[in-house]
Amino acid sequence: MHSTVDDLGIVLQMFLNGGVYDGKRILGRATVEAMISDQNKPLRQPWGLGWGLQTSSAWNAFGDLSSNRTFGHSGASGTVAWADPQRELLCVVLTTRPWGQDRGFLLRRISNVVQAAIK
Repeated sequence: MHSTVDDLGIVLQMFLNGGVYDGKRILGRATVEAMISDQNKPLRQPWGLGWGLQTSSAWNAFGDLSSNRTFGHSGASGTVAWADPQRELLCVVLTTRPWGQDRGFLLRRISNVVQAAIK
């Protein structure tokens, strides 16, 4: 998928708003909750419907300071987009630094800086 920081921010904000954006319901609240809750319990690798979860040990660049409710996506081309419902905070970083180059180290550090900047 190709997108912009602004559009990804809108999608994440819609999830933080329980499926509503700009006063319009886009997704039902139950759909949002299902998408950001662990749907992969038998395999013990927490994953929502389309979203990675903070508590997963796989493919996660949401940083060390986000809450366990954080969900998002880290991409192989050097991207991370996450939202933390507990803190009502979101972050979108789009780079061209491949994941394999540092296994998400730079994205995790940026995520930590964003989290640390908010009280």
